[in-house]
Amino acid sequence: MSEQNDSKERKPFKKRSYDEEESHPMVHDESNWLVSYADLMTLLFGFFVIMYSISKVDPQKYTIVAKDFAKYFGGKVESITVFDAHQKMVEGLLKSSLPEGTYQVAATPTGISIRFNSNLLFRPGSAKLQEEMYPVLTKLIDALQNHLDIEAIDFEGHTDDEPISSEYFPTNWELSSARATRILRQFESSGFKSETLTSMGYGSSRPEVPNRDEQGKAIKENQAKNRRVVVNLTINMKDKARINELLGKDFKLQESLKESVSEDKTNPEIDTEENLRDRMELAKDKIKALQERVKKNSAIEKKRKAVEDLEKKAHDLEQKTKETSTP
Repeated sequence: MSEQNDSKERKPFKKRSYDEEESHPMVHDESNWLVSYADLMTLLFGFFVIMYSISKVDPQKYTIVAKDFAKYFGGKVESITVFDAHQKMVEGLLKSSLPEGTYQVAATPTGISIRFNSNLLFRPGSAKLQEEMYPVLTKLIDALQNHLDIEAIDFEGHTDDEPISSEYFPTNWELSSARATRILRQFESSGFKSETLTSMGYGSSRPEVPNRDEQGKAIKENQAKNRRVVVNLTINMKDKARINELLGKDFKLQESLKESVSEDKTNPEIDTEENLRDRMELAKDKIKALQERVKKNSAIEKKRKAVEDLEKKAHDLEQKTKETSTP
């Protein structure tokens, strides 16, 4: 009987199970932060590489890439068309002075790019500006100063790959730099601040088209295209109202003037652009003279009033002196 009770009280031996412990998740690995840290460093590295790559934008290449991206994704690049009116003004000005095909004007994301064939500006192997280009550049510079708010101007000199060796220019690097600097000096002497001007000589390192074919033979037409001076204008876009006013009024007036002059150049009664500019300068001089006269009259009036005050004080003192001296 007791054995039966003992058998009831005894419980079968249960083997310890580790299933419960094994079901718990693995203890946190403290080295996992290295993965996130490496990802962060990779992103930062990529960010700074992108910032460095766009720190100096080539306006022409940027425009081409932006247009291709916009076309591919079905969008529009609004910044490229902002300066279309400025482009038309410069084109109209150069069209009346230079042969067709010797220059090219393009709107860029930051302003306008003006490309001149080097043969138009300089003789082969020379950085001396040709005499007939002085009035053309003077007219262009005057128009830019009167109608555009320019923040900066970059001048680029480019050559073909034909080697050069002379007393003044040992290589194409010196020649391209001298040509860009020569145009820069023309702008500086006309009133542009030197701190807004930059000159760069690229030699033959940045051709627009291949200088040679697959067999290494020179392509004369392409070499002529690669010999160029590019003027990149960065235009201030902070004053939106002024830009809209220029786009809506001033350049339409310029275009209408050019059309009227081109239709009837023999009519002396038609105001040319030069005459209008002269009249504008004359009006400015008159305004300045009137302002000076107003200032002068104001100064004279102040002096007259001061003299009258002194005379009155002197008269009062004289009367007091007479009263005290009378017995």
